[in-house]
Amino acid sequence: MSTTGWFNGNGNNTSGFNALPLGYYGEGYGGVQSFQWKATHAVFISYSTDGNTPSCLDIFRYAAPNDEQADLDYYVVLPTDRASLRFVKDN
Repeated sequence: MSTTGWFNGNGNNTSGFNALPLGYYGEGYGGVQSFQWKATHAVFISYSTDGNTPSCLDIFRYAAPNDEQADLDYYVVLPTDRASLRFVKDN
């Protein structure tokens, strides 16, 4: 997690990945497309897929400063959905 921008406490960026909490753009409540979860989630499109649906790495913090989590999920399912990209070079 980056050292700035996170709701209720920032990360320490010890990994050097510097994940910024930009959220994602997708269908929200009532079917309206909008930016969601800014300051609480960093959602990145993954290379791996489940069928034709790309999985996403979701790094998030909801409440307490030490309540950060990460998981794989499927936020980019519609053609209009958007998430961040991070290019990583293999060693």
